[in-house]
Amino acid sequence: MSLLVSLDSTFRQSPSELSSNFNTSFNPALALYKKEGYQWACALVRLEMWYSFFNLSAVNYQNTQFQVNWGAGNTLITITDGVYNIYDLSNAMNAAIVAAGAPAGTYVSLIPNFNLLKIALQVEAGTTIDLLPGTSDFYKLLGFDLAQASVAYVGPLTTLGNLPGDITNGVDNIQVLCSIVRGSYSSGKSGRVLFTFTPNAAPGSNIAIVPVAPLYTPVELSNDAIRDIKITLQDNRGRIVDLNNQNLQVLLHLKLIEV
Repeated sequence: MSLLVSLDSTFRQSPSELSSNFNTSFNPALALYKKEGYQWACALVRLEMWYSFFNLSAVNYQNTQFQVNWGAGNTLITITDGVYNIYDLSNAMNAAIVAAGAPAGTYVSLIPNFNLLKIALQVEAGTTIDLLPGTSDFYKLLGFDLAQASVAYVGPLTTLGNLPGDITNGVDNIQVLCSIVRGSYSSGKSGRVLFTFTPNAAPGSNIAIVPVAPLYTPVELSNDAIRDIKITLQDNRGRIVDLNNQNLQVLLHLKLIEV
């Protein structure tokens, strides 16, 4: 016997729930009968979501600010939350500086070094950039360590980050957590990881995950029934992935497996 369960964050039960961290209740509960020598297990067979999670976010990551002086005194710059690649971020920095009152022009550039997997900060003549460590984690996106971030950069100057660039803000893979499974581990700790994946689409695109060989994880039952299932997306650093109200669809397959 087996069972397909489709979960869609569109129908989440509370407006306060994130689309990437939602609960589904079943009424009546899903009754799963027992069979000697077998146990219920669950696998992810399909997941669909949008690549809508930001790498710059004032609330979630505190990494949107730096300070600039183009000759008119120090000015705090805040970049709008969003998904940025290196070139987008370079353009956004200059656009924000101009929007803050600077004359039109280029004040700073981010230059990728793909051979070293690092990012260089190029500051133009007449410009001073302060990365504000302790206030903003913006410098971490550039691969600058704390010592590098703690000095002001007076142009003309080009400085290569000491660390690999981290433009994805540390998101190397996404973990799908499911409240009914047990027996999995994450970073050495017991957890409820059902599946992990690396985003296979460009920002703003749809991500469709269909495992070639679904991996079945034991199900934890209460009185031989399932009353609720909570699905959570978190990144490899344990942070909930905020899809910014874009919906998440998950299809689960439950079946009896021999033990």
